[in-house]
Amino acid sequence: MKLKPLILAVAISTLVAGCNNDDDDNDTSVVTPVTPDLTLTIAHLNDHHSKLDAENSPIKLADKDVKVDIGGYPRVVTEINRIKAEKDNVLKLHAGDAITGTMYYTLFKDEEPLPDAVMMNQVGYDAFVLGNHEFDGGNQQLSKFLRDLTTHGWNPAILSANVEVPAGDVLENTFEPYTLFDIKGKKVAVIGNTIAKKTMQSSAPDEGTVIHDEIKTTQKVIDQLQAEGIDKIIVLSHYGYAAEVEMAKKLRGVDVIVGGDSHTLLGNKDNFSKFGYEVEGDYPTIVNNADNNKACVVQAWESSRILGELDVSFDQKGDVISCSGVPHLLLGDNFTHRVEKDGEEVDEPVSEAERQEILNFIKQHQELTVVAKHQPTVEKLKEYKDKLTEKQTTLLGTAAAKLCNERVPGSNHSSGASVCGKDDPERQFMNQHGSIMAHIVSKAFHEQSIRSEIAIQNTGGVRKSIDKGDFTVGNAYDVLPFGNKLVNITMTGEEIINTMEDSIDFSINESDGAFPSAYNLRFDVDMRADKGKRVSEVEVKTEDDWKPIDVARTYVVVTNDYIASGKDGYSTMGKITENHPERVEDTGLLYTASLINYFEKKQEQTKAIEMPLAKDMSVQNYNPIPKP
Repeated sequence: MKLKPLILAVAISTLVAGCNNDDDDNDTSVVTPVTPDLTLTIAHLNDHHSKLDAENSPIKLADKDVKVDIGGYPRVVTEINRIKAEKDNVLKLHAGDAITGTMYYTLFKDEEPLPDAVMMNQVGYDAFVLGNHEFDGGNQQLSKFLRDLTTHGWNPAILSANVEVPAGDVLENTFEPYTLFDIKGKKVAVIGNTIAKKTMQSSAPDEGTVIHDEIKTTQKVIDQLQAEGIDKIIVLSHYGYAAEVEMAKKLRGVDVIVGGDSHTLLGNKDNFSKFGYEVEGDYPTIVNNADNNKACVVQAWESSRILGELDVSFDQKGDVISCSGVPHLLLGDNFTHRVEKDGEEVDEPVSEAERQEILNFIKQHQELTVVAKHQPTVEKLKEYKDKLTEKQTTLLGTAAAKLCNERVPGSNHSSGASVCGKDDPERQFMNQHGSIMAHIVSKAFHEQSIRSEIAIQNTGGVRKSIDKGDFTVGNAYDVLPFGNKLVNITMTGEEIINTMEDSIDFSINESDGAFPSAYNLRFDVDMRADKGKRVSEVEVKTEDDWKPIDVARTYVVVTNDYIASGKDGYSTMGKITENHPERVEDTGLLYTASLINYFEKKQEQTKAIEMPLAKDMSVQNYNPIPKP
């Protein structure tokens, strides 16, 4: 995309910031405070990933472990309206990855307008940058979302300086490299920046789409803007916090980077630790740019939980005098805690005394905000929520055989018993090779993640079987009822083998749901052997050919974020996630949505879901623990 010409230049005037007092007996220098040429407030969000509702989430408040609704667009709109009422010169920015991640996208992506567009227009963003997940459905699907966003409401500036599409592409002329805002007679530029490699490798931009180097392209735009007299520069970036901090240091002329992609929580470390959260940096993170002037970097976590409020003051040269702000965690007031009742743990409202203690604690911390829902936004969202129930009956496809579930081969777990009896051929197949349904889930994850070579899934995360014949969206929810997301982890062959050993050991000693299923990975299992010797003959499928796993080579493994964090005994994965976050990529893909997308693709190809071949199952040969 060519840079659009600037038609307006801003004169630059110089302000004397201070002077030396030569008459002072101690020969000290007295600095006169700089009067700001412009002060503005940036209200910003990123990576909401179709999380339009609040999530009932654990948090520590007043030293109490409770759960409360956090985030959601009805609260985002209320908080935005408060900021607009209290502050002058407000810019509302979204740093990308608005879509994909919940059923609001998966089930409505072909309808008009998309729920995400409706909610975003309730906010009325001034600018939005293309994130990598905007390209998950290809250029045509993205063009529909942008059309929904710009023709059904506020019409924000759609930005990306480094994305280039070929002439005649459906995205041509739908976005710009930057936009200009006239604020109190001052020109403020907002430049868009989209992460390049990740978008090309892990999303699905159409052939011919090119994403240029993030820093070089952004600098080119800044240079053009400065040549035309524009000296207040904001980069609206979907590049990741660490990369954005480094970019701020390398760019000349940059003042503020409002970022996204890495889902980074920034804020006061001591305060957020009281809430049970860990932050990765200050809000804002302040560094020196390549001109040795102040540059401010911010992000607003993920899933519409936090709304960032950043105040920035510029001098007459366009340099930042100061930046400060608050990442607002948007809370409901429905505080509950876990109690034991009739031998079971349940969630119950806290006592009135505890509630008042919690509310007093919230008042003492500016990061915590109890926010009422914006009722017009609630009503608009309710229209889609009501339709979600109807869509549960939507036909997804046909199963050519019983897609039976099993945790450990031969265990006859109840999650498959209602469909697959002990004498069914599918049950006999599972006794030797493990869960059919978990294998299909793994295959779906592999196909949806695009970049992965191998998929690994814990069988306990698969909750139901699908009977032969037609199946629906509701059936997919039965199979995967959780709200997990998919992550790609770069692992060595040795780490993959160790992961199989970890999970099988845990399935023997702790929980049978830890037993692994996989796609493009197969092995023999001897449950009678000691840990470290239970898995053998490990092979990886590459280009339709099975080859022994290379213990030294790295492979991209897609899995769910639950076991990726080390849960269910997947300790090797957990150590990678904790100690090597650079090897972990959040795909933004929702667990259940990925399975639904896989089924829909099969239906479009008019293909039924078939029984997998024995040679493709993860477990090839299985020796159980002898029964006493």
